[in-house]
Amino acid sequence: MRQHLQNLLDSKEKQLQQAAALGERLLGQRVELEERVKLLQEIDADKTDEITADMRERYRELADAVRAWDFGNVQLTAAFTSSVRILFLIPLSFYWSRRPPTVLPS
Repeated sequence: MRQHLQNLLDSKEKQLQQAAALGERLLGQRVELEERVKLLQEIDADKTDEITADMRERYRELADAVRAWDFGNVQLTAAFTSSVRILFLIPLSFYWSRRPPTVLPS
C-alpha cells in the first residue's frame, strides 16, 4: 500500500512537471507570436495595399510555426492527459479490496 501511495505521489510530481513544461512552452509561443505579428503589422503599415512576395513568405512562415507549435503542444498535452487518466481509471475500491480501510475505535 505504501509503495502504491508513493507511486501516486511520483505520478503527481511528473504531472506537475509536464504541466509546468506546457505552460512555459505556451508562454514562449505567445511571446514569439506577439513579436511576429507586431513585425508583420509594421511591415504592412509601411506598404500599400499590395501584398509582396516577402509578406507572403513571412505569413507562410508564421503559419508553419503555429502548426508546428500546435503539433508539439498536442503531443505534450496527450502525454500529460494520459498519465492523469490512468490515475482515475483505477477505482479506490481496488485498493481497499487489498486491505480494508482501518476504522479506529472512538
